[in-house]
Amino acid sequence: METQTRRQPYLTDLLIYPTSRCNLKCRHCYFAPTYDESLGRRADEISCEEICKAVDELLPFGLRACKLSGGEPFLRGDVVDICQHMKQKDVRVNIETNGTLVTQEQANTLARSRLVQFLSVSLDGACAETHEALRGVEGCFDKAVKGLEYLTTAGLNVQVIAAAYQGNKSELPRIIDLAAAKGASSFKACFIHAVGRARNLSLIDLEESLEIEQQLAEHAESVGIRYCSSVPTVLKSVSCIMQTHALNGRCNITSALAILSDGTITVCGMGRHAKDFRFGKLGEDDLAEIWQNHPTLTLIREGVPSRLQGVCSRCVMRSACLGYCRLENEDITLDHLFDPFRLCAMAEKLGLFPESRLVNRPEASATAVA
Repeated sequence: METQTRRQPYLTDLLIYPTSRCNLKCRHCYFAPTYDESLGRRADEISCEEICKAVDELLPFGLRACKLSGGEPFLRGDVVDICQHMKQKDVRVNIETNGTLVTQEQANTLARSRLVQFLSVSLDGACAETHEALRGVEGCFDKAVKGLEYLTTAGLNVQVIAAAYQGNKSELPRIIDLAAAKGASSFKACFIHAVGRARNLSLIDLEESLEIEQQLAEHAESVGIRYCSSVPTVLKSVSCIMQTHALNGRCNITSALAILSDGTITVCGMGRHAKDFRFGKLGEDDLAEIWQNHPTLTLIREGVPSRLQGVCSRCVMRSACLGYCRLENEDITLDHLFDPFRLCAMAEKLGLFPESRLVNRPEASATAVA
């Protein structure tokens, strides 16, 4: 009998955190970067060459998209160099930034050479007082708006992201107006949940977030800007799903890998806190070997979504959303990898989970009995 060969795992997305520093002091950040305004690469951060080498090693597995996040990636002086290498390898690049450090020259270079597919800029208020109350640094609102203008006037595809909580909920429609006025192509509302620094914030509860979600979707449509949010797709109304491109931007945990600023190889930014999801280091461990054979990555690929538990095991959208976020809790261990997503479990408990979007599966019944 011939031995069956295991299929090579397919990699679609690489997340790179080129720095764990930030020039802002955001009160909600799960990543909790070190506050630092100094520009340039620090000695303990992976080099442009190391990043490019990692990309080259992962290309044979199908790598086609990369996101630069942080920390604030524009603290590094070599963001454009990193993007240029990606373009040479036909890897699409997205960048997440607070916008405050973007220069007109950088924006023009990124646009002229078509180095990035998409950028997101954070705006948490329609005025300085509201934005800076969350971001923690005086003067950062004007700088963020200016950075946004540099990017949009250069012709780049830019999304404005607002971290939504009790302190700015009434201002969210005005942030949408500002985003549209400044030329952003889309707006995303990220409803903050109690992880990391956000544990000390006054947050919007699930029921209210669903109400706000519908209002924001309607407002965005009225001003002519695309809208999406962090609310799980299955909890949205049909009209909201149709309006908001809700299935875009899911976490591709079964086909993604991440590299932190110190070279740690993990599954996403939460790997900075969750030790069970750190797989090795660049320069010390074989990146290709880790991607193909690390037992935790194998467990994720084989178990998501089929081993998801609770309401996620019975959800009609489990194959689309893959359990939404598997590492939403910084204290997560492998024992809880397949737990139901917290918001969806809460929605079911509160009677907010649509019954029409639940199905009975034999494996779900078996899990419940066990």
